[in-house]
Amino acid sequence: MPFFDTFADAAMPTPSGWWLMRRLNEHHLDRLVELGAKGRFAEIGPGVGPFALVCAERNIPYVAIEANERLGDSIRAMGHEVIAAMIPPIPLPDASVAVLHASHVLEHCATYREALTFLAEAARVVEPGGLVSIAVPDFDHLGNEFYRTHYSHALPMNLRRLTQLMQDNGLTIEHADFLSGPFVAPLRWITQSIAWAAPVWLLRALSLGRLSAAQCYSAKMTFMRAVWVVGRRPRRTTE
Repeated sequence: MPFFDTFADAAMPTPSGWWLMRRLNEHHLDRLVELGAKGRFAEIGPGVGPFALVCAERNIPYVAIEANERLGDSIRAMGHEVIAAMIPPIPLPDASVAVLHASHVLEHCATYREALTFLAEAARVVEPGGLVSIAVPDFDHLGNEFYRTHYSHALPMNLRRLTQLMQDNGLTIEHADFLSGPFVAPLRWITQSIAWAAPVWLLRALSLGRLSAAQCYSAKMTFMRAVWVVGRRPRRTTE
């Protein structure tokens, strides 16, 4: 079934876009390691694969769940396992990974019930003490731009809503922060403000026409504010 072909058609980033994505995903991975992540990582919706690439460079066992065939093939080319599936459910065994990472995926859930199911599945597939890492665009910052970004954007998310969803699935919050591309505060305040205010036509003019309108829009969305929350599945207790 065709899904996300419009993204796959225009997915290849510019060299500067790749640099930004690498920085962001190195930031994600560094923080997850600081939180004690060891073992196999799983990612839902890897896109063009910046997180997969960083995992490959650090020899971290990794598996991706990706519905789009072309995007899945690009992850396989890095030497990773890819499972072709729409989620939920997540096609992994119970307690089979140390980390479940999903960046800009949860907002594609149609309803909060589907989001609860998504996170219940995420908590199921991570081992006790494992981490569920979720990043979403911040609706409080994007406003109606949230719906213009992609036709499948359905569930508005912000820091409070995401934290509540994760806690209701029994996850202990270990990290919660805002991002603008790879930047955190105080630089985030500058980059997110510029991204919010700058129209696409101005970005294209500043690039002297070297970037297409689609590339300029992608750059704008990269720096709009996002929310990143990491929750831990409680370890088993002995009676």
